[in-house]
Amino acid sequence: MSEERHRLALDLVRAAGRMAQEGQARLAESPKAVVAKGPQDFVTEMDLAVEDFLRERINAAFPDDDFLGEEAGPRPSRNGGGEFTWVVDPIDGTSNYMRGLEYWAVSVACIRGDEPVLGAVWDGATARLYHARAGDRAFCEDSPLRPSTVTDPARALALLGSSGRGDFRSYLQLVERLHARGLDYRRLGAAAPGILRVASGQAEIFFEEHLNSWDALAALAIAQAAGCVCTPVDERFIRAGGTVLVTSPALPADIRGILAADPAARRGTATGR
Repeated sequence: MSEERHRLALDLVRAAGRMAQEGQARLAESPKAVVAKGPQDFVTEMDLAVEDFLRERINAAFPDDDFLGEEAGPRPSRNGGGEFTWVVDPIDGTSNYMRGLEYWAVSVACIRGDEPVLGAVWDGATARLYHARAGDRAFCEDSPLRPSTVTDPARALALLGSSGRGDFRSYLQLVERLHARGLDYRRLGAAAPGILRVASGQAEIFFEEHLNSWDALAALAIAQAAGCVCTPVDERFIRAGGTVLVTSPALPADIRGILAADPAARRGTATGR
């Protein structure tokens, strides 16, 4: 991966994040700027504007790279199949974003084949840029990320996700299993911010039964570079999405087994760094 791609990703995600923050306040004054795609699934004018901004600038800089965005879908390069693909979620956590809540993110990953080579995420709650590239450490701005060293389940925090793509009964059963082992849990309503909280040591677990690739790829690249134990990425996940499990490396393996007791989670895990 070129240094130019890495630098472009950081510059674009920072600019897109600030663009989205400025647009969030305007949504309250413009109800027509929000459209429902399905039950509890929304798109705002800022989702579209941010994705257009990112796609146009990536295409201008690297016209031979492919592009996959949440809103517009796949956009092949001018040659119809580049070595690199940029995977973009213009606003992860749109439901939070449109309500003025803080947990949302702009996520950009770049992959070669099915291998993430960089991830960059603008975190709406902190207005900070999280980033990593293959073979390097993970950072929040210029500070290295360090996962939690908690080993006691009674001190651990799980961040869980749920959507209409998953089985709600499985979600409730998972909460029961975690509660039985003494873990506390939260639901932030956005995948990338949750994964980043595990990478930065604020939580020990992130789990969601089904996420699309654009929801998670950038944050997964960051979490793995930080040393977290992560669901592996493969061609099927990039194409169709799947279960995402991220844990701090110090967490006992039997706790990870509680999450893997869900059939959707039995795809294995990969340890970062």
